Amino acid sequence: EVLFDDFDVAAVKVGLMCSSETIATLHSMLERERFTGPVVIDPVLKSTSEFQFLNVDTERSLKEELFPLATVITPNLEEALQLSNCGDYLVNSSEDYSDVALMAGAALRDSFGCGVLVTGVPVGTQNVADVLVVASGSRTFTGERLSDASVHGTGCMFASSIATYMAFAQPIEDAISHAREFVRDAIKDRDDLGSGQALSMIGTTPHAGR
Repeated sequence: EVLFDDFDVAAVKVGLMCSSETIATLHSMLERERFTGPVVIDPVLKSTSEFQFLNVDTERSLKEELFPLATVITPNLEEALQLSNCGDYLVNSSEDYSDVALMAGAALRDSFGCGVLVTGVPVGTQNVADVLVVASGSRTFTGERLSDASVHGTGCMFASSIATYMAFAQPIEDAISHAREFVRDAIKDRDDLGSGQALSMIGTTPHAGR
C-alpha cells in the first residue's frame, strides 16, 4: 500500500506466499487499488532442498484468490503439474516434456483464466524450454541448456524480469524473450562461491530498451 501511494506502479511481481492470510491481504489490496497493469506470479511451492512451503489450504488460496488476477504465472514443470492436478511424472532431464508442459499449462489457463509460462522444461539432454500458454494459443521458447550446475534464484529473477519488461509495455512474448536473454547472461556471469549453490548475477536490472 505504501508503494502504491508513493509510486505510479506499472507492474506487480508476486513470489513466495506462505500463508492464506498473506494471500488474502494481497488479493484485497490489488482489488482495492483496482490495479490493471501486468501481474506476474511465481508460485513457489517448495525450496530447492525439497522443503514444502505451502500446505493444501494455502495452495488452494493461491489458486483461487491470486491466479485469476494474474496476467501470467510462471511455475516450473513440477509446480505446474502439481497445481494443475495433471498427474505425477518422474522428470528425467534426458527426455522431452514439452507436451506435458503444454498439457499442464492449458489446464491452468482454462481453470483460472490467466496466462501460464511453464519454465525449465527439459527438451532432451541438450535443450531446455519455457512453454507459454495464453488465450490465443501457445509458444515454446527453446534454448541450449547452459550448465548442469545448480544456480540459485533464477526462477525469481526470470519472473521479475518478465514483469519489468511488461512494465515498459512490452507484449508478453517479447518480455519473455528479453527476460530469457537477461537470465541466461546472469547465469553465465554467476558467482561460484565455495561449495554451495551458485548465485546468479545480482546488482543489475533488465534494460527496457532491449
